[in-house]
Amino acid sequence: YILATGNSSGTTYGIYSTAAGNGGTSYAGYFSGDVYVSGTFSNPSDRRLKTNIISYSGALNSIKSLPVYSYNFDNERYPTMRFSEKKQFGILAQELEKIYPEMVFTSNHEIPKEDGEDSNEMLEIKSVNYMQLIPITIKAIQEQQEIIDLLEKRIIEIEEKLNKIGSTIKN
Repeated sequence: YILATGNSSGTTYGIYSTAAGNGGTSYAGYFSGDVYVSGTFSNPSDRRLKTNIISYSGALNSIKSLPVYSYNFDNERYPTMRFSEKKQFGILAQELEKIYPEMVFTSNHEIPKEDGEDSNEMLEIKSVNYMQLIPITIKAIQEQQEIIDLLEKRIIEIEEKLNKIGSTIKN
């Protein structure tokens, strides 16, 4: 149990962790099992922290080609990795990597022994930064809405033409 109290700067950290490795895999936090957050989970997105800001397009075509699956983790093969037992929904890192390689991370993980001791048995795992998929999905919805708006406009134009033709035929 960790209790954090505030300081004069107004910033309080329950846990503050930094990791900087010399190559290889480096994590500021690594959890084996579920993680629960009762507060806000935020990522820095301040314009002042960014360079090379370029409007993105083409999300709809990319998203359309990305299969979504339901699956279960292979807990029989990897019982000590503490993967969820519940049915999952998601994508496969290998397929996302073909479209958005910057959203896929490959790292080595030790497979612990049953007693939690080091096994020195390593497993290369590909993981997905699902947070980066959110803006791509937003852009795909925006692109789809543009198509819907254009189609609605065309339908209205066609209906107006049909009404004119119908009026001409009546007269």
